[in-house]
Amino acid sequence: MAQIIKGIEDDLLSAKDMEFIEHIDKSYKLRYPNNLDSDFELYIPSLKVLENLDRGYCNLNKCVKITELNPDKKMFDVYVIQKNPSLFNSNVYFDPTLVNIISESNQKYAYYKYKNGIELQERFRWSEKIKSDDGWYLPVDI
Repeated sequence: MAQIIKGIEDDLLSAKDMEFIEHIDKSYKLRYPNNLDSDFELYIPSLKVLENLDRGYCNLNKCVKITELNPDKKMFDVYVIQKNPSLFNSNVYFDPTLVNIISESNQKYAYYKYKNGIELQERFRWSEKIKSDDGWYLPVDI
């Protein structure tokens, strides 16, 4: 859907948003692990994902095209009007000073690797070494 959204209004999704969407889309492959490519590898740092999800989701909800398509209040709009803490707390869209601070905080991550085309290895750990500019690959020093 991201490509369709970009086709309608190119500036709705930045290059960073597209990179995040393409990365997180890989996680759907875990639903059918018997069909994984032999080189399948996926790294999912929880707070880094949350930071990117908040930014992208809020940008889309505030854009003119979405507002035109759905002029009635969305739950998002209700939360904004009510200043609902569940939307505002630790959200990089509403508090840009948190950009890269959240994604570089101590966080749990999941790492999946399909080894030798035989077995899916899973690793769940905490790390303080995750950096926002490391892309979506498991850092070497973790």
